[in-house]
Amino acid sequence: MRFHNAYWAEVRDVTTKNRRVAKGDIRRNYAAAATSSAEEELKGIQSYFSGLFVIQNSSRQALIVAVSSFDLQGLATTFDELRAKSETR
Repeated sequence: MRFHNAYWAEVRDVTTKNRRVAKGDIRRNYAAAATSSAEEELKGIQSYFSGLFVIQNSSRQALIVAVSSFDLQGLATTFDELRAKSETR
């Protein structure tokens, strides 16, 4: 497990004979994403990660690994810890 490390990548599979059309399509997608509501997108991301958390931690062993990972990264494991950390900022 890596300590305080993150990596984000977006991969697109563009199937077209014309590269110029493909690049235009990608630019339109990025422009649409840039103009979307940040609040709406945040709610979608939160919903996704909430569901992912439940699925990933559906066994005892998985939950133990998640909590130990939180400890390693210095993240809050309970609501009280989370509230205490947010109040000290």
